[in-house]
Amino acid sequence: MLFFDTSAAVAWLRGDESLKKEADDEGVAISVITVYELLWAARRKSRRAVEGVELFLDGSTILPLTHDIARRAAHLKAEVLAGGKDKPMADLIIAATAEKEGLKFLSSDKDFADIRRFADIDLHMI
Repeated sequence: MLFFDTSAAVAWLRGDESLKKEADDEGVAISVITVYELLWAARRKSRRAVEGVELFLDGSTILPLTHDIARRAAHLKAEVLAGGKDKPMADLIIAATAEKEGLKFLSSDKDFADIRRFADIDLHMI
């Protein structure tokens, strides 16, 4: 199974054929945070955009935000800040989820390249 962040999900929604093939072959998991980000962005665009997101969500495994993931995200925030950077809470929760699940993590968000220094994630930039 693959783990998509919001940027990978958007690439899938925009029709990235190689990403769609890989997702069809392996399946997709996303954080519940990505659900929020996708639906919020789609609702600002159009009903058709919302329908596309809902179709993507129907075919995805949605991973919850648990106490352990929240705890790990808070630790990551402290580590990232101590390293001289700051990253959005949503990205830290997504990274903590990817770390917990141990899945191949696809993203085009460069923030995760920095977070990777502190989290044991199998990040593949797309």
